[in-house]
Amino acid sequence: MMRRIAQSCQPMIGCMVNKWRLGCSTFDQTLRRVLPGRCLLCQVTEAGPQDLCRYCEPLLKRNLQPCVGCAEPGVMGFFCARCQHRFPAHDGLVVPWLYQDEMAYLIQRFKFEGDRVAGRLLLQLMQAERPLQTAFDLMVLVPGHRYSRRERPLNALSWLGQRLAAAWRLPLLAPRYFYRASHAPQQRGRTRQARWQIDPETLLTSGRWVQRGTAQRILLLDDVVTTGASMHYAAAKLRQLGADHVQGLAWGRTPAAMPAVL
Repeated sequence: MMRRIAQSCQPMIGCMVNKWRLGCSTFDQTLRRVLPGRCLLCQVTEAGPQDLCRYCEPLLKRNLQPCVGCAEPGVMGFFCARCQHRFPAHDGLVVPWLYQDEMAYLIQRFKFEGDRVAGRLLLQLMQAERPLQTAFDLMVLVPGHRYSRRERPLNALSWLGQRLAAAWRLPLLAPRYFYRASHAPQQRGRTRQARWQIDPETLLTSGRWVQRGTAQRILLLDDVVTTGASMHYAAAKLRQLGADHVQGLAWGRTPAAMPAVL
């Protein structure tokens, strides 16, 4: 009886260990050896170097043969038909995973529930992936709608960007220097065609951009790419401000067969 109770409590204890260890990042590697915690997805198997077990890691679907411009999966050529018709403003877009199943669960758990343990796992995955070898001068976040940030527990993209920039030793442009106007419509819930109907004038910069935005090679960061419209217009604005090279990077790509919900 006691053994069954102990087994049923293991997922809860593992989750508590993950959250407690999150606040002790300085001793993270030592704590992993003493208290390995549980896999964030299955909550059964002990986690390895990441908060993910070796059985659940293959469940994160890879974005195979993506389009260089919009990261649409399954493109046999260099650019997909949409990007050939509407050439993207950024020089490239790297999205290692598909926004499906386990990856969608992690991103939604972090964005809408404010679970920082899931956010840390997303950081671990991106750092282990090392998708870009090019040196950049500045990291910039794709501007989000302020009402979306208000209705969520935390600004997920800013949280990820701050820690990823620190890990890669890149200066991060504060969101207050590059933002979206308050009257601009939210992208969430819009159809794929409507997402491209963005007024470029709604992407604004503050006066201090002249001082801080002198970088020539910019890494443009987002969490999920649905159509690539936000990335395209943000990159176009950065080019107007003097950027020579804009490289896009995100965690998940929504396949064209899925509805645009984020």
